[in-house]
Amino acid sequence: MEGLPPSECGMKTITKVLPGLLLVAYTALVPATSAASVITRTDGNDTPGALDLGKVRIAHMSRTTDSILVQTISPFTNRDIDGKQGYFVLNFSMDGGSHVQWVGYVFFTEGKLRCVLVNSRGRVAATLRVARAGGRGVIVRAPHEEIGGRSYRVVTFSVWRGPPCTRRCVDSLPNRGSLLHDIVAPTVTPLKFPEWEDLSEFGDAGGGMVTFPVSFSVADDKYGSGIGRWKLQREVGSSWETVATGHAASPTVQATGEQGKTHRFRVVVADRQKNQAISEVRLMSLAVDDNSSSISYDASWTHASDAAWYLSTKSLGAQGGQLSFVFEGDSLGFCLGPTSGPIAQADYLLTPTATGHSSEAGTISASGSTPNGYCTGVNMTDMDTWTLTLNVTSSEPLPIDGFFVLHNH
Repeated sequence: MEGLPPSECGMKTITKVLPGLLLVAYTALVPATSAASVITRTDGNDTPGALDLGKVRIAHMSRTTDSILVQTISPFTNRDIDGKQGYFVLNFSMDGGSHVQWVGYVFFTEGKLRCVLVNSRGRVAATLRVARAGGRGVIVRAPHEEIGGRSYRVVTFSVWRGPPCTRRCVDSLPNRGSLLHDIVAPTVTPLKFPEWEDLSEFGDAGGGMVTFPVSFSVADDKYGSGIGRWKLQREVGSSWETVATGHAASPTVQATGEQGKTHRFRVVVADRQKNQAISEVRLMSLAVDDNSSSISYDASWTHASDAAWYLSTKSLGAQGGQLSFVFEGDSLGFCLGPTSGPIAQADYLLTPTATGHSSEAGTISASGSTPNGYCTGVNMTDMDTWTLTLNVTSSEPLPIDGFFVLHNH
């Protein structure tokens, strides 16, 4: 991307084909910035002639179009950029600066300001809208689709053939390297939560809260500015609460949620030029642990610590043992585990609070081959506040690990 602009013959070729081009000039272009950064580079008085460059600014006019302001140190007239005495050149690279894919020539001819876009083969590919920006500048309107549709680098040149230059004076901005404009938002892979069967992934945070890992990956486009920062967020009420922030490409973050609730998570990621993307929302449902104070047990139940179970606890109900649990929802999952050998059974009754809603009843069972983390569920016909009453009917103690409470309606 460094070096002099195309030779004078390139400008002569464009001048010859001008009569056959459909060119449109605009009298006013007012750039408006979006969430992405405005890229500005300035330069001092370092080149003789009327077109000594002083500033280049690249900004978003819309989601699909950029504005490129080229400004000189001193005022210039339209005659100064007539394509013979002087003009501006914009070199565009779409591959990180390795090659120039597009060249834009800005000049005034036949009573209009023009910007002609030439491809790497020297052929006219498009004309861009351009307008004066005061006495010292021009603004080029560059639709993304015309310049490749992805992040690009640009170097601006001015060419002046007039006093005090004996042949021609060329200025560039920046003097070295190029200006990157990242126009592509980062990407985020879907959030990954632990499977319920991976019980060791869940931790007791106290106060009815549970910790668990959330994994995802973020990436910027190949020639973009790179990942700036991401935020993992959890919905709380009508707003989003930030759980963690970082810039690693493939992080695993410890999140926290409340037992018996279904939580909504998302990732907000921005690159270094503030292009932002928001991931799809993913849901994470957390079981109520058998050790929760919201479950009432009679004296026939025993409770033990066991690292192989959810939050390292389990409850065993002897024959005739009873528990009760009040919850709001329309679906309930019974979380069970292996017995010492024989089959264990219990009858349950779900009693609604609202008049007109029907009770639900059934039987659950577990055996020696029941895996840790096994869940069996029942869907109620109505959303309501329900009271679960469970009675152990077998001589084999029934192992309970917790309950899933869901809202499906």
